[in-house]
Order: sequence, then C-alpha cells, then structure tokens
Amino acid sequence: MPLTFCTNSSPYQLRGNGTIEANGGFYLDTAEPPSPVLPGAMYEPRQEGIDSIIYAYVDFANGGCPVFDTTVVTVVDIEGITPDEMFENTAKVFCKNDNNLVELIATPEGGTFYSDDGAIITDGFLDVTNTPLGDYTLKYEFGEVGSGDCLNALAISIVDLSNFQLDFDLVPSQCENLPDELVYTGDPLPEGVSLNWEINGAELMEEQATSAKVQWAFPGEYSVTLQLLGTNCFEGGGVSKQQVARTDDNCFSTVFIPNIFTPNGDGKNDEFYVMGKNVTVNQLIVYDRWGEKVFESTDGTAWDGTFRDQDLNTAVFYYYAEVETVEGVQTHQGNVTLIR
Repeated sequence: MPLTFCTNSSPYQLRGNGTIEANGGFYLDTAEPPSPVLPGAMYEPRQEGIDSIIYAYVDFANGGCPVFDTTVVTVVDIEGITPDEMFENTAKVFCKNDNNLVELIATPEGGTFYSDDGAIITDGFLDVTNTPLGDYTLKYEFGEVGSGDCLNALAISIVDLSNFQLDFDLVPSQCENLPDELVYTGDPLPEGVSLNWEINGAELMEEQATSAKVQWAFPGEYSVTLQLLGTNCFEGGGVSKQQVARTDDNCFSTVFIPNIFTPNGDGKNDEFYVMGKNVTVNQLIVYDRWGEKVFESTDGTAWDGTFRDQDLNTAVFYYYAEVETVEGVQTHQGNVTLIR
C-alpha cells in the first residue's frame, strides 16, 4: 500500500491477510475522534500528519491468538503548492548523455512518479536512455496511483544537445546614454530551457526570452557570457564575447556654466566660458551690476575678467548665454562671481 497520502486522496481499500468478517479489522489508532473499526476496510486520510493503521486478525494457525500489524503512513497537504514550487529541483530538459538514469525530485516527498505517454520511470528514476526523444508529461501522485484526485504534472523534454550552438549579436543603441541590446542568434531553444546573461561591470536593464538590454558604464571593455538554464546536461558551456564600449558620440549634449572664476594668472579657472559636450556657443554676454555690458562673444571665446583692457575687481556679474545643442537652441542666464 502507499505510505504517503494527500489530504484529498480518495478512500483507499486496505487489504490484510484475513477478512473483515472472519479474522479481524482495520482501524486508526491516531484518528480524532477514535474510529476503532474502519467500515469496509476503507482508509480515508483525515488530516495532515502521521497516521498509524492497525490490522487486527485471528491467527488460527497459532491457536487462534490475535495478531496486530501496524503500518505508519504520512498525510500531506499539497493544496496551494504550484507545479513550479513542487518541481523546483527537477530539471525540465534531459539530454542523451552518459548519465541517463536521473532521479526525479519533488516537494513534498512521498508521492509516486509515473507516465501515461511513454516516458520510462522506475522507482522514481527517469530512464533517459530508453525513452525516445520528445516531450512528455510526468505525473506525481499521492495515495493510490491512477486515482487522479491528488496529483500534479510536470512537462519535460528529452533532447539531443550534443551539437547545440549558443551565439548572440550586440545591437548598439544610437546614443551612449541609452541601453544596447543583446540578441540571441543561436540554435532554437528547447521547451523549458532559458538563457542566462552574465555581464561583468554592466547593468542588465531588461531581460526577454531571447534578448536583453544592457547599460554600459562608459568607457570600458566588458565580457558578455551566455549560458543555458533549465537543463543539467548541456556540456557545451557558454559563449563569451568582449564588448569594447563607445567612448564618444554626438547624440546628446551637456551644458555647464560655472558660477565663479579666478583670473589671477595661476592657470586654474582663469577664464569664464560655457562648458559642455556637443554644444556650440552662439552668444555669451556679461553685464556688471549697473547693467553695463563688459563682455560679449559670438564664437565661444572666454572672458578673461577685463573690460577695456583693464582688470576688473572682485564683484558679481550677470551673464546671458545662447547655446546650440543636439536637442536645439537653449538660453541660460545667471550670476558669476569674479575673484581676484
């Protein structure tokens, strides 16, 4: 008889060495409330836990003495357990290789694996060697096998990956501030097998079934490795490529205008000008606190802190700048402090 039942298993017909009518009966010694005799020798799991089933009968061969046989069974509750959780530690794809008798694992333990569609299973082991290539449904059932009321199912595939090829292409984005895309270009993936992207020094932004988006930390060189998940028999390893990151492009602009400069001739921060990437300065005008224009440039020339060839003293000035960026023309205005 099965040693593990489910809380919703069908009643199980118990069979002893005698008959209920003549030689004894079945009963539960741990049932709550006690039920000394099981009607019709039918065992019905009542609650999750450990049950003891005792069979009492008269041994006429030994002077009619009573004999008691005890069987301990486990009752589990699988309600709410999804197939993914139950078969988390069992591979979904099996390959024809040297290790072709594979143990099937499920949680909770104690159920029986079997197949109705040709997969060869013996004592919880899948015989990959003698099962043809193809897709199968493995059933995992508690209680009496074939009752169909306390089981779950696992879809598997038996494949030949001896010549399987992994590969991918990198599709760069137009702009360095946008993620690039990694696109799988290898052999078609078997059902139940997924890809695993590993990239050193970069952030995976989004992963799809056969692609991934990656944000590089510019500049740099990165190793991209692709592996198969969902099978423990692929011996081809992963495919790795070196990606040399872009160091410059012209698809976005940055603008920075300092708020202080020190034209003292030390070669550090001696001039005031518009800084940035991919920008053209169309106009830069500087006014003193009385509104007099002390500097103007239309070609990006920097202001050295003089007016009419004379050094100006420490003061706060107002500036207006018009710059052309990749996104279009921008205007900027604010204060800058000259310090002598």
